[in-house]
Amino acid sequence: MNDFEKEKSRTAKNVNRTFAGCGISIILIIGLTTFGVTKMCSNNDNNYYNTNKVSNEEIKPNSYQIISTVFIGNPTQSEIQPMLETILRNYNKPINDDEIMKFANGLLVMRKDSKIGITEMQILKHMYQHFDSKIDMAGQLALSSSLLEMYK
Repeated sequence: MNDFEKEKSRTAKNVNRTFAGCGISIILIIGLTTFGVTKMCSNNDNNYYNTNKVSNEEIKPNSYQIISTVFIGNPTQSEIQPMLETILRNYNKPINDDEIMKFANGLLVMRKDSKIGITEMQILKHMYQHFDSKIDMAGQLALSSSLLEMYK
């Protein structure tokens, strides 16, 4: 047996000796702890726990906060929201987080594709000012981006 195996064996014996007399005590402590936790968790007075919970809405940023941090120039919600929601209404889209984020993502993609640095807000303003009911929203997004790219 080499030195490593001797040390391993000695450590195992010490652990066994240390905990041999404690087996019943450990089981008793675990049992009482489990009973106490179960009793505490099943307590009918949950007001303390309910009042201290933080809801997801309190920590989840809204769509406009996310958009503001991603768009070039960090426009405020009051700059983004009226135009964006008007455009969604013009195309009969529901005004919810999914639609807002899809549209914002489209604006972001067009900005990234720009060769001359057109911003999301410039595209958004163009779409807002030049709404055409004969063109769908994706088509208008592409058209506005292209026109701004050509005439900027």
